[in-house]
Amino acid sequence: MVSINDHPDIRQCFADFWMEGLDIKYSTAHAAPQTSRELVICNWDAGTAGGLF
Repeated sequence: MVSINDHPDIRQCFADFWMEGLDIKYSTAHAAPQTSRELVICNWDAGTAGGLF
């Protein structure tokens, strides 16, 4: 399982694997939270893991 920034080039490189895009909120002590898109990639079908994502 790998988690990486969601980008079309990353999706192309890992096209043969199971993928799920997730919205993640990042924040620091001095800034408002920002939403970013994260891509979880697995070499197994995580969709059958009972709601893992």
